[in-house]
Amino acid sequence: MQISWSNSSIHQLKTSALIVPLLADVAPSRLRGFDPRLAEAITKLNSHHDWRGDKGDVALFYPATVTDRLPHVARIILVGMGHQADWSYESMRQAVGLGIQTAKKHRLSDAAILLPEGTSLATARDLATIVTLAAYDFSYYKTQARAKDHPSLGRVVLCLPGAEVEINYTQAVAAGLAIGQATNFVRDLTNHPANVMTPRHLAQDAKELAGGDVQVQVYGRAELEKIKMGALLAVARGSVEEPQLIVAQYTPKLGKKAPLIALVGKGITFDSGGISIKPSDGMEEMKMDMAGAATALGVLAVARALELPIRLAVVLPVTENLPSGSATKPGDIITAYNSTTIEILNTDAEGRVVLADGLAYAAQEFAPDAIIDLATLTGAAIVALGHEAAPVMGNNAALVTAIKEAAERTGERVWELPLWDEYKEQVKSEIADVKNLGEGRTAGVIAGGAFLSYFVPEDIPWVHIDIAGTSMLDKSRRSYMPKGGSGWGVRLLVDLLENWK
Repeated sequence: MQISWSNSSIHQLKTSALIVPLLADVAPSRLRGFDPRLAEAITKLNSHHDWRGDKGDVALFYPATVTDRLPHVARIILVGMGHQADWSYESMRQAVGLGIQTAKKHRLSDAAILLPEGTSLATARDLATIVTLAAYDFSYYKTQARAKDHPSLGRVVLCLPGAEVEINYTQAVAAGLAIGQATNFVRDLTNHPANVMTPRHLAQDAKELAGGDVQVQVYGRAELEKIKMGALLAVARGSVEEPQLIVAQYTPKLGKKAPLIALVGKGITFDSGGISIKPSDGMEEMKMDMAGAATALGVLAVARALELPIRLAVVLPVTENLPSGSATKPGDIITAYNSTTIEILNTDAEGRVVLADGLAYAAQEFAPDAIIDLATLTGAAIVALGHEAAPVMGNNAALVTAIKEAAERTGERVWELPLWDEYKEQVKSEIADVKNLGEGRTAGVIAGGAFLSYFVPEDIPWVHIDIAGTSMLDKSRRSYMPKGGSGWGVRLLVDLLENWK
């Protein structure tokens, strides 16, 4: 995908389609300044109810039939954003995404988007990201014959006629493209099947990010046994695939003067539930149980691309969770990296177990200014919030608030849940330090966070984000978020890091 920016008149534009997001109550006036005949054509569409400008409304027409002032614009795609009184910034994102989807549907190789007057640098950057996300396709496993029929939108121009400071808009669009590409990288990692996306394959993908200001180290079984990472090893016992601990560091030009943030991502490349095996219906979706690790790698890629002035330590415990004669059993007691003992009541609550080692390692080895973990941790997160938001909780109100503010800016929503001492009491074990389940089926999301709190020192700000409902979608829920891996969390965390205080 190539995305560029232009401040030239649309009359000089050459494109297969000009995408025009419009508010219903200002649609004709928006185009009257460019061409009165275009405004008249839209008024006729509206009067015949062929296009009202409501959210989700799309109309395609050929400008040559109404005007001679756009000789090199083959098509115009009108996309409604609703009425001005009901407008939100998400309306613009959805409209741009829908325009790109329409261009893909018509198998166009290029398109242009007419941005609203006064579009800021931040908006131009964000819309460049949305274009990249809306153009995404996962077609690695299509046969060549079918691949030829797949739409491929390769070039998009963002148009803001008459705008100044061209170099700044060009940089903003390039940054937005980088964020979109990193998000699509996360989608790819999440969408690959488990026979391809093995722990070692994910480790190799991480190694390919190394170079310059990014260093990547990968530890296998022998090293994990040496450093006594017992929780990760316990989950890995049922699989023939070797577990991996991926540790990546990004250091900006500021060096050690920059704040250090640790990202810990759950990396279960396939989760059968282990001995506590899952039902077969839908088990194929459990290839996505490494989305937390994938998202952390995506954020790392953006940090390098944008040269963010902040240090990152990315810690990813990666393994499969499978049943076998050597698998960890319900009732077993294991010892985590920080010497905390864990009673395993259910081997399908394995994500929090591997994260226990990841969190303890990040805290001890890096002593970061803050830790954020991302995990497809509980089905209870989907029961509570569906696919529209991710539960968050932690030990630091300021960090939780900063994440909530970033969520509002990016549209990647979160919802805070309490992490009171009473919940922490519920995951204490009678025969070990902690157990990997709470009390029955109640407060499942919070029980996961309460368990994790035992592996983070109280003096390190920490937030847990449960992305079980947002990282893999059962259907397209926004015009720029297709079915499958969503890459959710990259935009949120990049915004958080850019606004770090």
